[in-house]
Amino acid sequence: MDKIFELMSELTNWIWGIPILVVFFGSFLVMTILTKGVQFRRMKEILKGTFGSLTKQKGEGDGTVSSYAAAMTALAATVGASNILGASVAIAMGGPGAIFWMWVAALLGLGMKYSETVLGMKYRTVNSDGEYVGGPFYYLEKGLNKPWVGKAYAIALVIFLAFSVPTQTCSVVDTAGTIGIPGFATAAAMAVVVVLVIYGGIQRLSKVASAMVPFMAISYLLIAWIIIALNITQLPASIVLICKSAFTPISAMGGFAGAGVMAGMRWGMARGIYSNEAGLGEFTIAHAAAITDHPCRQAQWAVFEVIVDTILILTTSALLVLVTGVWTEVTPDLASTAPTVAIQSLLGETLGSVFMTVMLFLFAFSTILVGIHYGGKAAEYLGGAKHGKRSMQIVTIVYIGMIFVAAAGKMTNFFFLADFFLAFVVFINVISVMIMHKQVTVEIDEFYDNPKYFPELEGKKK
Repeated sequence: MDKIFELMSELTNWIWGIPILVVFFGSFLVMTILTKGVQFRRMKEILKGTFGSLTKQKGEGDGTVSSYAAAMTALAATVGASNILGASVAIAMGGPGAIFWMWVAALLGLGMKYSETVLGMKYRTVNSDGEYVGGPFYYLEKGLNKPWVGKAYAIALVIFLAFSVPTQTCSVVDTAGTIGIPGFATAAAMAVVVVLVIYGGIQRLSKVASAMVPFMAISYLLIAWIIIALNITQLPASIVLICKSAFTPISAMGGFAGAGVMAGMRWGMARGIYSNEAGLGEFTIAHAAAITDHPCRQAQWAVFEVIVDTILILTTSALLVLVTGVWTEVTPDLASTAPTVAIQSLLGETLGSVFMTVMLFLFAFSTILVGIHYGGKAAEYLGGAKHGKRSMQIVTIVYIGMIFVAAAGKMTNFFFLADFFLAFVVFINVISVMIMHKQVTVEIDEFYDNPKYFPELEGKKK
């Protein structure tokens, strides 16, 4: 068995090296070009329609939950524990320049994520409970007109999440263990909360996400930026270091082993992709429930996610370990502890550890909740009108069971299996979205040039 996991890890490492980065970077660049850089040329409207309307709970049109609630649900999945730990790992393996490439991946990925959301909204439907449902399996079946591709994606997603849920669970169990909570007790508590939330449907899940995500994000950002402010004199130098080392090798110092340009690009791009999930497509399942009057209006919230997730939270994590100098003090194998060490510089060793334990718990648990929801919706699609509900219930029960399996398992084994099947999810989705690019551009032109959605255009059109 160990030999099988060893071979699987080697294959997964190869796939998630150059091959997957070429696929991601290439597809991101292609979609940015084909949509004429919608994420850049329409940024004013995007910011106004998201950050400028946070207090607007419900919009016009059809749907099940508000656009904001749908975005918070999707954000709950992307804002995982890795958003705190990922930046320090990327810096340890690729140097500060990795953060620059993380930004590049995020900015280019905006076009892909926007396009995926447009398609997810365009081809959503209503299930037997009267809820709006959607996701890649629906737009692959209807937009691509290839039902078998939709089913292949759904199967790959169900299997991926079967290993992703225990991977995140291991993170929670390990974190809780640092303050003396037994693994099985943590798993049992998680399972109970998951049941209470998941079986309340998208309405309950969106309410929990709308409360949990802002609380954990603001709490973490507040403490982190207080520390950055206390080290403000190091901030300009840290930003210069990020930009400079993105194009030049950086020498070893302290616990940092040094890194070349390719290493920075590889780790930064990978971290950016893992962070915002552009190209994965599953986040459109959450967006599909939104109350909105046009697919592009909800797609703006997908851009909002990346800004919050990568540009704000992940960048904050990077600056935290850079301005405090912690990144040069820890060795690569202990890189994930760097944010905790930085936080302890303000809160002290005990309080700092407790704070980070709570934050990591919340960030990881939010990902588990939404991941189970996504897998259930994929199973519902596979079961069809006749067996959809039963299929969703069976898969949900299996996922909850995997929470207990994770309490006695090794994170690395689940991690490699999850990444292996995630590769299938990515390849199926990004290629299909590029094929359907004309459907996206038609929606973009119809939305932004229409006085119906932008009254200020009235009289300006010939």
